[in-house]
Amino acid sequence: MIKIQVMQNNLLELLHSGLEQLNISIEGNSVSQLIKYLELLNSWNRKINLVSFKNLSDLIILHILDSLTIFKVIDIHSHLNILDIGTGAGLPGLVLKIASPPKNITLVEKNPKKILFLKEVIRDLGLTGIVAINRDYTTLTGPDYSHCFDLVVSRAFSSKVAFFKNLNKFISCDGAFIIMGGPSFHSDALKVDGFYRSTHWEGILPLSNQRRKIIKYSQALPFCQ
Repeated sequence: MIKIQVMQNNLLELLHSGLEQLNISIEGNSVSQLIKYLELLNSWNRKINLVSFKNLSDLIILHILDSLTIFKVIDIHSHLNILDIGTGAGLPGLVLKIASPPKNITLVEKNPKKILFLKEVIRDLGLTGIVAINRDYTTLTGPDYSHCFDLVVSRAFSSKVAFFKNLNKFISCDGAFIIMGGPSFHSDALKVDGFYRSTHWEGILPLSNQRRKIIKYSQALPFCQ
C-alpha cells in the first residue's frame, strides 16, 4: 500500500511539473482522475496493446501531456462538441474530457477491445458527456455526425494530408480541425479547401526532448453559409 502511494505521488508530481511547464491549469479532481486513467491504462496494457511506453513516466509525458498540448490552441473552459477519430486508448479525446469536463466528446475507434477499455474508464471515472463508438470513421453518416462538431482531433492519423481533406462533413459551420504534428510537419504544405490556419503552438514536450506542433485550421467564412 505504501509503495502504491509513493508511486501515485511521484506521478502526480510529474504531471504537475509538466502542466506548469505548459502553463496549463486544470482542477485538482481532474488531475486525480488523470492519474486513475493512467493506472487503468497501465493495467489494461498488460492484456491488450493500447499504447507503447517503457515506464509510467512515458505515459505521463508522451501520452497525457502530449494530448493536453491541444489546450495551447483552444480554450480549456469552452463548451465544445469534439470528435476524436481513431482515439485508440482515448488519446487525446478522453484526456481532454477528464481535464475539461464541460466539453462533449465522441470517441471513434474501430478496435472493439479498445472500445471495451474506453467504456470501462468512462464508467469507473463516472464521466458524462462522452461516448465511445465502435466504428470506422468513414461509415459515420446521418444527423448525429453531419456538420455537428465544433472540433475534430486525431492522433492516429497524425499529419496525413489526405485524411484532413475529408473532415468537412463532420465540422460545423464555424468549426475547426487540429493537427498534432511532429518537427517534420510543414503547415504550409497542407491546403484544405474552405479552411485556413487560424492558430498554432510549437514547443518542446515537457520533461523530454520531443518537439511538437499543434495547428488549428478553422473553416473560412465564405464556406460557412
